[in-house]
Amino acid sequence: MRLTPAEQATIRSVCHSHLPADLIWRLRVFGSCLDEQARGGDVDLYLELEGADATQRAAVARDLRPSLEEALDRPVDLVVQDPAHPLKAVAAIAREQGIPIAQSDSCEQVS
Repeated sequence: MRLTPAEQATIRSVCHSHLPADLIWRLRVFGSCLDEQARGGDVDLYLELEGADATQRAAVARDLRPSLEEALDRPVDLVVQDPAHPLKAVAAIAREQGIPIAQSDSCEQVS
């Protein structure tokens, strides 16, 4: 993975401070960040929000992405998905290939 431990800690911190405490969420890194040979580029993140309606998911995407970009000083692509709904193609790839890096306090430990 091409994210440093400090960048991963920053992502976790921003997510914990911006996501509502009552939501169950899981965050994965996917895409070019997993390719050790790639250079530069954005950070591709896949965020699962359990039980969030479309309005909540849109609000999270609208508010969280710019905060992550500012904290990391690089572009972020953020895919927000309720795992109970059918997955779009990019979400299915992100869920299958992504590496977990953060989750809500109410989830089991990230493995």
